[in-house]
Amino acid sequence: MKLHALAPARLELDEALAYYADIHPDLADVLFKEIIRSRKLIEQFPHAWMNMGHGVHGFIVRGYPYTIVYEVLGEDIWVVAYAHHKRRPAYWRKRLQQIPK
Repeated sequence: MKLHALAPARLELDEALAYYADIHPDLADVLFKEIIRSRKLIEQFPHAWMNMGHGVHGFIVRGYPYTIVYEVLGEDIWVVAYAHHKRRPAYWRKRLQQIPK
């Protein structure tokens, strides 16, 4: 399995890392390591995580208020959002149209 991220998702991650780095650099470092760990688990077991409907899955990032929202298409995994738990639900749904199919 190969993991990809849509541009808006990459931007969300960059913004989250910058936010935590402003608070304390160690927080951003820990978040980044958790994202890497989470992505590896998603690659290993793509269908094991929360089913969010419409073929979309979610992986809750340990220790941070984020869910990695992704869709599995064949051998590709597309991260649609690094969704903060306080954002409006399913704001990322329109991004599903951006996934190359």
